[in-house]
Amino acid sequence: MAGLSSVLLAAAVGAMSAQPTDEGAGQRPIYLATEQHADSVELRVVGEADAATEARYALEVTGGANGNRNRTVQRGTARLVPNRKVVLMTLRLGSQSGTHWTAKLHVEGADGADYDIVESR
Repeated sequence: MAGLSSVLLAAAVGAMSAQPTDEGAGQRPIYLATEQHADSVELRVVGEADAATEARYALEVTGGANGNRNRTVQRGTARLVPNRKVVLMTLRLGSQSGTHWTAKLHVEGADGADYDIVESR
């Protein structure tokens, strides 16, 4: 399978604008940002905190047509420096007509504050 920094999966996306979304930006130290393109979608796991923070994260992405589903899980540990935004991981999903994708980001904070962010199209 491809390296941790990028994975190409066959998955479909609807015709949407290329507007990026930073769900949870400024509220959670690690969040999922998506950017829709005409032929793909880019998923980024981003870290940004006001104070030094350590957290474990896992991004699970599924996509593809029924009977031909793809699944990948990427994990890591982030040690965030205060007030510094960093992209921890990038995945680009190619599109194919009639298929969908779902991304679930699970974060385990060192302080026990766990949370999930789920996005799908």
